[in-house]
Amino acid sequence: MTTTTRPGTPAAAGSRRIGPGALALRQGRLEITQFLRSRESVVFTMGFPIIMILIFASIFDGTIGGGVKFTQYSSPA
Repeated sequence: MTTTTRPGTPAAAGSRRIGPGALALRQGRLEITQFLRSRESVVFTMGFPIIMILIFASIFDGTIGGGVKFTQYSSPA
């Protein structure tokens, strides 16, 4: 007696399961490669915070209570 598989399914489907850690690594790799393929998103995500810090640093010169500079206060936000 021969076994047949449906078209489009691998013959060894179900013989080996992938663990959650391997699935997470594969998903992370996929997400990073998709992100890096879009130049607009990379430039905006990496460049926008730097531009905003430069703008805030050039506009605000004062200090907030306790000797903390405004740029030190606003940069982490």
